[in-house]
Order: sequence, then C-alpha cells, then structure tokens
Amino acid sequence: MKLNFKNESGRTILYVNVIEKEDGEGWLKAMVCFNDYGFSAIFEISLMLNDLYAFVDQLKPFQNSLTGTASFSNIEDNINVTLSSDGLGHVEINGMLQHTHDPDLKMLFVIKSDQTFLPELITECDQILQHYQPK
Repeated sequence: MKLNFKNESGRTILYVNVIEKEDGEGWLKAMVCFNDYGFSAIFEISLMLNDLYAFVDQLKPFQNSLTGTASFSNIEDNINVTLSSDGLGHVEINGMLQHTHDPDLKMLFVIKSDQTFLPELITECDQILQHYQPK
C-alpha cells in the first residue's frame, strides 16, 4: 500500500510503500522511493500509525481550503514532506529524506504539483490506516 506524491503532470516522484506491520505497538515497515530525472533514492524506514493519522488530519482541511500546510514525517526523521499551496490549485511539496543508517546521507527536494493528486493521497492514507489499525 503506497502513498504517492505526484508532480504537476501526474507522475509519481516520491512514494512510501508500507510493507508490513512491525509489531503490535503501531510500528510499520515501509520503503521510501524517490525518482526524478534519473536521480533516485530507495531505502527502508519505520513509521508509526500516528505519523499517518497526523498527516491525514492536516491533509483533509488542506485539500478543502488550499491554505496552510500539511506535513508528513516519521519519529526517526527519515522523511519530512510539507505540502503548501498558493490558494489557486498549485501545490509545492518540500521534502527531506535521510537514510536510516547514515544520517549524513540526506537529500532535499521540491516537487511542483497541483491539487489533483490530493484526493487520491487521502484515500491512500485512509486505506493504510484502515488496513493496519489495531484490532
């Protein structure tokens, strides 16, 4: 199950692929994949369900108003992505990725996008949360 962050032409530049539940404490194992114009990064991270709950709680009002920001990050600071808008439908995704085993290995990026990918991103978040919620 993936979270897809897309550019203005609808191409996925960054995705977070949730692979499995790590334990009963709400931890998930995921792969982060970034690929834009031949520049790529792929590495594994751990995140918590609470990271996704916090993101979707910001993402839904952001989609409705196109004001403010919506941020997704994990507690270990391997991923930090912030969505912002000009209020006219253009969305900018500012991000930082940091390798799990080498904190000196990191990248900063900006993805120019638009509001059209937001409903799908919210659906993806909701599906992951529903699938992995504690039983």
